[in-house]
Amino acid sequence: MPWISLMALSELVENIPRSVRVSGKKLLVLRQGDRVYAMEDRCTHEDNPLVDGAVSAGKIACPRHGALFDLASGAALTPPAYEAVNVYPVTVEKDVVQIDVTKETGYGS
Repeated sequence: MPWISLMALSELVENIPRSVRVSGKKLLVLRQGDRVYAMEDRCTHEDNPLVDGAVSAGKIACPRHGALFDLASGAALTPPAYEAVNVYPVTVEKDVVQIDVTKETGYGS
């Protein structure tokens, strides 16, 4: 698999989304406990960035209209968003967060 190194795990602060650009894609990366999530940094309702959204257990809210998205699946959980966002596989190897942007799931898949 074409894993791309993003950053050291220590650079991710618990429950603080971080926006990164990888292979031309604007992504949101987030650490919750032992899990690291990566998803497209855009709400499918009106293309608003999600990086400034409120984070709760396994979810992020769009800061503009409050639509909730599941961090693991990208599923839109509440209106006004109805389409999922793309999510990407993430792994941590030797404390380095890596992502595979060739395997996306969600609205565009």
